[in-house]
Amino acid sequence: MTSSNILTTRPLFSVARVTVSTVDKLTVEGEQTVRLCNYTDVYKNSEVYPGLDLMEATATAAEIRQFRLCVGDTVFTKDSETADDIGVAAFVSGTAEDFVCGYHLAVARPIVTEIDPRYLYWWLASQEAAGLWGVRASGVTRVGLRQTDIRRFPLRVVARKEQTGIADFLDRETAQIDALVAEQRELVRLLEERRSSMIWRLVTKGVRQTTMRDSGVRWLGSVPSHWGVHRLKNSVASSKSGVWGDEPSGDGTDVRCVRVADFDRPRLRVHDLDITMRSVESRDLRGRGLCDGDLLLEKSGGTARNPVGFVVMYEGSGPAVCSNFVSRVRVKPEQVARYWLYAHAASYTHRLTQRSVKQTTGIQNLDEGAYFNEPFPYPPHDEQVEIADRLDSSTARMDTMIEAANESIALMLERRAALISAAITGRIDPRTGQEIKEAS
Repeated sequence: MTSSNILTTRPLFSVARVTVSTVDKLTVEGEQTVRLCNYTDVYKNSEVYPGLDLMEATATAAEIRQFRLCVGDTVFTKDSETADDIGVAAFVSGTAEDFVCGYHLAVARPIVTEIDPRYLYWWLASQEAAGLWGVRASGVTRVGLRQTDIRRFPLRVVARKEQTGIADFLDRETAQIDALVAEQRELVRLLEERRSSMIWRLVTKGVRQTTMRDSGVRWLGSVPSHWGVHRLKNSVASSKSGVWGDEPSGDGTDVRCVRVADFDRPRLRVHDLDITMRSVESRDLRGRGLCDGDLLLEKSGGTARNPVGFVVMYEGSGPAVCSNFVSRVRVKPEQVARYWLYAHAASYTHRLTQRSVKQTTGIQNLDEGAYFNEPFPYPPHDEQVEIADRLDSSTARMDTMIEAANESIALMLERRAALISAAITGRIDPRTGQEIKEAS
């Protein structure tokens, strides 16, 4: 580190004006309509601007004056369910008269004579800042930052000229990484789209070349002439809600309880990353226990991004149940569970399932009766096996490609974070991009 590039520590309030937004998501008659920059907008984007798909809400004239976002601001999360999500930052790269910061966020507006706006953003976006925010967050069910802690947040700064050099370096280097990440994410999107299309095509048209007929169902179109078209319920031997049980007791009644959080959505299976144990009475285990090959249907919960109705297959041999937000579905003996796993996946991605979703008191519920009453193609047993085998093989290859792309993305993002930290803390010379070696 050169002598002109000495780090000093200053409180955030000495280089920026800090505000904590109080603008909620409500629409109130008589207030002005605004485009609201919400928590998720900041969490998912390194830059925010009016052109994003923003929520429309209302605010008073005073709130708009106080919390309108301007170019050069850094907006960051100030509370969340976990400390890891505190201090996630985004740079404001565009503005408008109605572009307003929403609740659960704080804004740092730089004093430009004291700090380069981009340097401020890069510092607040660094791993060092994330660690400092984490130790300052407090709470039990929800953690957050007090305004005094935000204002006094320690910021390591260098001379103004060096700030601009570091910001220029990070703008340039991270843009290159971001472009590569975008390419890999587009590859993942295309692979997932291809995977979904392939599943839909095979479960509705089959593997073999054959004559087709009109299914009589508008959204389904034509099907092989020798296939039947029946209600989904005709494939189901039983559907039974799960049980949550009690806290683990250690008395021999503890069994695995599969939650929706355990659904491996890309692979349509149950993962073993975080197994939940619950104490379940023997009668519930007998009546609701899981067997290898059972289908698990999410019937309650859901989000806007992931509505209820998703189905995975359980593969296991030990005693287990599913939670009360999940139904255990067993297909009839003459049906092939793996085919119906893919059939339900196709129904979900093509939004057939969503027609039976009901929303009450903030939670989604699947009307199983309505969903199971939907028509769907019924291939003969041997063709169900053939379709499932083909999809097992083809999706496995695609899943390998998707996994490799996601691993590449993770490595690039790790490299990006390390680069920001090294530049902000003076371990890299922004003029050369080379590591600065300490004098011996």
